[in-house]
Amino acid sequence: MVRRLKIEREVALTGGGAKNIGLVKALEAKLGFPALVPPEPLLTGAIGAALMGRDIVKQAAESGTPLPRSERRLQEVTLFTQ
Repeated sequence: MVRRLKIEREVALTGGGAKNIGLVKALEAKLGFPALVPPEPLLTGAIGAALMGRDIVKQAAESGTPLPRSERRLQEVTLFTQ
C-alpha cells in the first residue's frame, strides 16, 4: 500500500503504532527514509483536538456565534464479553 501512495519526504507516525519499534522500522524500510516519531506519540491526537477546540471557541466568541449544544447522556458499553 505504501508504494501506491505519493509520500512526502517527511512522514510522522502518531498514536499507539508509533510506540511499536518493529512497525516503525518496517515502514521506514518501505518508505526508504526515516519516519518522524514524536516523543509522546499517544498525546498528539489529544493535543490536536484541544487546539482545534480552542480555535472553534475563539472563532465563535469573536463572531458572536453561540456554540451548538446537545444533550449528552452516559450509556453503558460492553467492550468484551466472557
